[in-house]
Amino acid sequence: MEVFYESIDDVDFPERNELITRAKERDKLLEWTLEESKESNNEVEEEAFEEVSNMREVQRAMGENRYSYAIDLLDNIIQRHPSRVVAYENRGVAKDELGRHEEAIEDFNKALDLKPRSADIYVHRGISKKNLERYDDAIKDYQTAKKYEPDDLSAVYINIGVVKNNLEKHNEAIENYDKAIKIDPNWKIAYNNRGNAKKDLEQYNEAIEDYNKALELDSEYAMALRNRSIVYILNDEFKLAEKDAVEAKIHSNSIEGQAKGLLFELIAKILMDKDTSSTEHEYKMMCNKEFNISSEFDDIDSWIDKIDIDSSKQMHIESLMNRLREK
Repeated sequence: MEVFYESIDDVDFPERNELITRAKERDKLLEWTLEESKESNNEVEEEAFEEVSNMREVQRAMGENRYSYAIDLLDNIIQRHPSRVVAYENRGVAKDELGRHEEAIEDFNKALDLKPRSADIYVHRGISKKNLERYDDAIKDYQTAKKYEPDDLSAVYINIGVVKNNLEKHNEAIENYDKAIKIDPNWKIAYNNRGNAKKDLEQYNEAIEDYNKALELDSEYAMALRNRSIVYILNDEFKLAEKDAVEAKIHSNSIEGQAKGLLFELIAKILMDKDTSSTEHEYKMMCNKEFNISSEFDDIDSWIDKIDIDSSKQMHIESLMNRLREK
């Protein structure tokens, strides 16, 4: 099972690779190989072993974000075995990660034709629909997933929470994150996302408590560090905001994440009248690299409109934010 990709703020969605790993630990993704292994014919056993190897290669490719290569492998598997549910499911995941959401839905539809009571596939399809901003349809798929008792019900609640937050139904989002945490109190993503919902309700102290909990579970969780940095900015705690932003940049695995960390570091430094020349040079160099920006900064925009700061500082901050928006 799996979750989304950012749409507002740094909302986290049990990432597909993480959820696939969680499922893999339960031997779910390779369940069909057990059936093959029951065959006594050596030729069948050799074929089953080859398919297991191929699926492991698929998982390695997806774990390394080599989704096009994974799709090529899965195309071959499906050509040889057109009834392999897990192949359609994984190909749908790979296509969705590449932004091919409609094609992903087609693969999930085919998987559901073959296995109509699979909760995990409904979750995957819901994610693709969410990525197309078909929020009502996404929630329907998540509700269906709950009915079929998924292996990872907490992921379903997180997905519902993300959609609810995107629809600005923040209290309903919090209710779903609460349910996810009750099922799995050690999942950092649920705390991070609940913190974002509370931030959107301007419950800043409560949001910080959730980010703190997420960081207790993973001290290098860059997304929670970035989000806590934002809240510290909104709460006029600029020194703490700078510290978190620096840590977020260090621990971010993506150029986007590093650029965001630098942006929040710069905002904090500007507001504390610190020298920004070297950090700003690094930020501009980062923004010249190829990457996509996947979130907006509505909360900071709103904050800038409300606070009373020097117009030159405001213009400076807005120019830095616009540089990232232009990606």
